[in-house]
Amino acid sequence: MKAFGYCLLVLALYCSPLWAATVDLHIENDHVEDSSFLFDIFIQRTDDWGSEGLGHADWYLEYNATAFSGQPTLLNVHPAIKNSPSAYQLTAKFNGGLLLVKLVYQSGGSMWQTALNLAERVCTIQLTIQDRQQHSGVVWDRLNTGLLNSDGQPLTETYIGSGDIPLPVELSLFQGAFIDDHVELFWRTETELNNLGFNIYRGITENGLFEKLNSSIIRGVGFSSTSCDYSFVDYRVQPDMIYYYKLEDVDMQGNKQKHGPIRIQTTSLSPKVLIDDYQLEQNFPNPFNPLTTIQFSLKQQEFVNLSVYDLRGKLVNTLIAATLPAGHHSITWNGTDLNQQLTSSGTYFYQLAIPGLTFRKKMALVR
Repeated sequence: MKAFGYCLLVLALYCSPLWAATVDLHIENDHVEDSSFLFDIFIQRTDDWGSEGLGHADWYLEYNATAFSGQPTLLNVHPAIKNSPSAYQLTAKFNGGLLLVKLVYQSGGSMWQTALNLAERVCTIQLTIQDRQQHSGVVWDRLNTGLLNSDGQPLTETYIGSGDIPLPVELSLFQGAFIDDHVELFWRTETELNNLGFNIYRGITENGLFEKLNSSIIRGVGFSSTSCDYSFVDYRVQPDMIYYYKLEDVDMQGNKQKHGPIRIQTTSLSPKVLIDDYQLEQNFPNPFNPLTTIQFSLKQQEFVNLSVYDLRGKLVNTLIAATLPAGHHSITWNGTDLNQQLTSSGTYFYQLAIPGLTFRKKMALVR
């Protein structure tokens, strides 16, 4: 495992002067959403504090400084804090290399008397992910954490839970294109850690509702330190429409994050015409990285072999070996060989062979 640079998060609260009161602190619900990592801070009073409530609090936690950027954001603040601005002020910031969530109690407002033996969420912390190859590194810093009640007396704290989960997928490409009568989506991951797979969502407005298109998860590699390419075809599209697509990756613990959306515009479908010849089109784009589309036409039903060769004539990959009907056809090549390994940059030939005829063209892969 990589060595991480960590920072810290501490808590100060206040309790009854008559005895040493106790409290449990929890980190719960740590997960990834889109480009954010979120976790909840919970507090649970485990004995009687008398008439006193929660006082000053400085929560400090360790975190992996290389994984995140920007400043933390506070969400889902407990109503006793949010609804009593004259009594409590809650802030969150990176301070001196530490993650500090600070609660200041002022005696002029309503006091929060936390429930006995009931875990209550203080707030949710949202961090912006900078490097998806990292672990979050979010754990309690027990040495510096201290709690007080509203009368200024110390609490004896215990610590439960850790937010040290991996950030599962580093995505380097997510794009799509309208080809003939369908939309083809392509994406590439540079690394995968604990990745179960992917879901595809589509909407007709950028900020509206999105529906999931795939009936079962698109399986991921799981664990990989090299790039991997994926694709999905959406045949349920209409002409002259604008669609928005989101990609969701799911790790093996069920944590999810979404990417996108990307915008794809369809065009009017050309009426079917009689194909009177065989034709192999130039691939597009060319040069390409990491994906390219090859189109060809058949005058009648034929057995087709479409393959890729290197400059020495060695077979790199077979893209199609099947009987196809007359008409226009297309296929995407992701730059991999017969073993699904990435090929190197260079010039390749792609060859369309049908009984009695062979067509060949060049294409360039630039990584």
